Amino acid sequence: MSDGLSHDLNEAIENTPYLVQLPKDGWSTEKIIEKATEYTKFGTFKWETGCASGTVYNGNKDLTDVMTQVYGLSAWTNPLHPDVFPGVRKMEAEVVRMCCSLFKGGTESIVMAVKAYRDYAINVRGIKKPEILVPVSAHAAFDKAAYLLAIGIKHVPLDPKSMKVDVHAMKKMINKRTCMLAVSAPQFPHGVIDPVDEVGALGEQYNIPVHVDACLGGFLIPFMEEAGYPLPPFDFRVKGVTSISADTHKYGYAPKGSSVIMYRNSSWRHHQFFVTPDWPGGIYATATIGGSRSGGIVAACWAALVYHGHQGYVEYTTKIIQTAKKIEEG
Repeated sequence: MSDGLSHDLNEAIENTPYLVQLPKDGWSTEKIIEKATEYTKFGTFKWETGCASGTVYNGNKDLTDVMTQVYGLSAWTNPLHPDVFPGVRKMEAEVVRMCCSLFKGGTESIVMAVKAYRDYAINVRGIKKPEILVPVSAHAAFDKAAYLLAIGIKHVPLDPKSMKVDVHAMKKMINKRTCMLAVSAPQFPHGVIDPVDEVGALGEQYNIPVHVDACLGGFLIPFMEEAGYPLPPFDFRVKGVTSISADTHKYGYAPKGSSVIMYRNSSWRHHQFFVTPDWPGGIYATATIGGSRSGGIVAACWAALVYHGHQGYVEYTTKIIQTAKKIEEG
């Protein structure tokens, strides 16, 4: 049955080549549109006819045009700053009042990582009340995750000189309930990268997964070496690192509401998923908190990545670091 399901889901794309890395140079607008058009034509199901019950609820062209235009008007807005974008704040408030709150992005990546390690701790290691250790400078999304997932959280102090997490203090705070160690690359308050290698070694020593929150720097630090600013290893090159989160909607320049969570191997990732086979409506399975999600965000994120290409991100990283150096020098 699983083989048949896998075949059905992959038949339309199984013999097509995949992009496995950023193109060396950014694609032209014409090429992006051409490729996107090609991708949207995969498969034989004619959902435009209105026969995709429970999948596509409206394919009206006029509505599509309106939504496209409105998205264009608000592509660079951010409800996080209501003083800058009061109109978007009003839109969000009305949506909330009529329906429910909207949420996505880096916070969810962190929440999903915490969920994966919580479930692993409970189901594999038999820890009844797991807790996570995070630097006091770690993003508040970790606190939100602990609250939502009903687990403990302890905040590790920083080294007063470097403002990086105090690894010695973290080691002393580890106990039998610890299910995850976290570091930031970089953290928001001071803009520094925690000692990923040292915390990774702790994770190895105590067999505890280590999550690197690169939501802020995920599309900067990977390109810094090529930009002329090499960094110590911060990713899966560090043995103890088991997962990394990165926001495509920050320096990836994709629309708000897009983020990526990566795991060292699939055994960790499986604990992120939610599956219930007993619902009368059929099997319900999700990889994230949300159920239905906008494919437009996914497609737009994809377009942003292939538009800039590898070299485009290197160039942006160079400019950003040079600007930061000028500010630092005064």
